[in-house]
Amino acid sequence: MAKRVRAAHVDHTNGLNRLLDEFRGSSEEVQRGKKETVSQRKELAVRQSKLQHQLTLLRERQAAAAAAENFEEANTWSVEMEACQRDLDQTLRDVRSILERYDRQEEERSSLLRKEVLARREALKFLSSVSQDADAKAQQYITDAHAQVEAERSAAEKGVKVCSERLEELRTSVSSLTEEIEGRLDKGAMSVCKAELEASNQALSAATSDKEAIEAQIAALQRALALKVEEEKGCLRRVGEARDAMRRLEEEDELGSAALRRARDQQTLEVSRVEEELASSRQHQESANSEAELLRDAEEDGL
Repeated sequence: MAKRVRAAHVDHTNGLNRLLDEFRGSSEEVQRGKKETVSQRKELAVRQSKLQHQLTLLRERQAAAAAAENFEEANTWSVEMEACQRDLDQTLRDVRSILERYDRQEEERSSLLRKEVLARREALKFLSSVSQDADAKAQQYITDAHAQVEAERSAAEKGVKVCSERLEELRTSVSSLTEEIEGRLDKGAMSVCKAELEASNQALSAATSDKEAIEAQIAALQRALALKVEEEKGCLRRVGEARDAMRRLEEEDELGSAALRRARDQQTLEVSRVEEELASSRQHQESANSEAELLRDAEEDGL
C-alpha cells in the first residue's frame, strides 16, 4: 500500500513538473514577445516625436512663406506638411496596433500564470486526497495487524497454559508411579509399572516438545509484531513526507498568486501609461490639425 501511495505521489509530481515546465516555456516565449513589442513601441515613439517636430517646422516655414506672400513656396510646404501628416497618422496607427498586440500578449501571459496557479491548486487537492486516503488505510492496516497479532498471541498463551497444566499432571503421574513401583516387590508388577513409567515419560517428552513449539510460535509472533511496528513507522514517515510536499505546494501556490497579482498591477500601470501617451499624441495631432486649418485659411485669405 505504501509503495502504491509513493508511486502515485511520484507520478503525479513528475506530471505536474512537466506541465509547469510547459507553462514556463510558453510564458518565457510570451515575455520575449513583449520585450520585442516594447522595443518596437520605443522606436515608433522616437519616429512619432521626429515626425511631430518635422511637422511643426513645416508649419512654421509654410506660415513664414504665406506671411511673405510667397504662395508657391507656401504651397510646397503645404504638400510636404500633408505627406508628413500622413506619415504621422500611419505611425499612430502602428502605435495602436503595437498596443493591441501588447495587450494580447499580456492577457496570454496572465492566462498562463492563472493556469499555473490552477495546476498547483489541483495538484495540492490531489496530494491532500492521496495523503488522507493513505493515512486512513495505514491506520486501518496497523489496527488490523495489531488485532491479529494480539489474537494469535492470546491463543498461544492459552496453549502454553494448557501444555503447562498437562505437563504438571504428567509429572505428578510419574511421581505417583515411581512411588507405587518402589512399594511393589514382585517383578511382574514392577514390569507393568516400568512400562507405565516409560509411557508416561514419552507423554512427558511429547508435551515438552509441544511446549517448545508453542514458545517458538510466540517468538515468531513477537518478531512479526516488531515488523508490523516498523511498517507503521514507515507509513507514518511517508505520510509526513506527503504532508511536507503539500506544504511546499501551498507555498508555491501562494508565490504563484502573488506573481499573478504583480503581473496584473504591472499590466494596469503599463496600460495607463500607454493611454496617457496616446491621449498626449491625440492632443498634439488635434493641435497640429488646428494649426494646419488656420494656415490653410490664412493661405486662402492671401490668395
